[in-house]
Amino acid sequence: MSAISGQFRHIKNACDRDNQKMNLQFSGHNALILGGSCDLAISLAGAMIESGLFPTLTFRSEKGLSYITEKLKLFDGKYHSAYRKLETDFLT
Repeated sequence: MSAISGQFRHIKNACDRDNQKMNLQFSGHNALILGGSCDLAISLAGAMIESGLFPTLTFRSEKGLSYITEKLKLFDGKYHSAYRKLETDFLT
C-alpha cells in the first residue's frame, strides 16, 4: 500500500465493513465536488484521484483554498480547485 493509499484507508475500511463493498461506476474522468474544503470532500477527492478521476473541488474563501491545497499536496496537478460564491437570492 502506498503512503497516499494509506491516507485514505478509512474510506476503504468503511466500504468494506461487514463485507459490503461500494460498487462505483463512472463515465468520463472528471468529477465536481461541491463544498470541497470539508474533510469528507478531501477524503473523497483523494479516493477519486487514486481511482483515476480528476476532481474539481469548490471553495468559498482563501481559508478553504488553503485547506484543500494543504490536504491534497501529495496530489499536486491531479485536481482543480474553483472559487464558488453561493448566491442566496433564490431562497427568498
